[in-house]
Amino acid sequence: MADKNFDTIDQLMNYVYDQVEQVIFGQIYEFVMNKLFESIEQNVFSVYEPILYERRSLTEENEGLLNSWIVLQEGTKENPIMIIENTATKVWEESGKTLAELIEYGSPQSQGQIWLEPRKFIEPVMEELKASGDLEKILQQSLDFLI
Repeated sequence: MADKNFDTIDQLMNYVYDQVEQVIFGQIYEFVMNKLFESIEQNVFSVYEPILYERRSLTEENEGLLNSWIVLQEGTKENPIMIIENTATKVWEESGKTLAELIEYGSPQSQGQIWLEPRKFIEPVMEELKASGDLEKILQQSLDFLI
């Protein structure tokens, strides 16, 4: 930041907010998605091999857990919020659940069918991220140049 000059505190603050936003929606987003994909492999795909159907993500035209994630930006410049959402279509329209919700929470009508049993893949990632402090470390390392 030695080569940056600011005439006002507001200009400096805007620069800092922009840098934080870039880190959140760049390095942190990539880190979280990598953790999420690892969890999908471990907690969803490796639990069983489907016999009655093909996994949605295996063909390009089908939305599935691996190929239909979006990031939404909410909040304010001073308090940016990143929301990562799976947009895969509902498995059963009457359930109102997305594919990700059905896998994470299961179906009350599972009747022992493993593909309808809960397979937590989001919750373990959230717990790991909270406990590890990795997101804070990424933010700090990425913004060290400000100090």
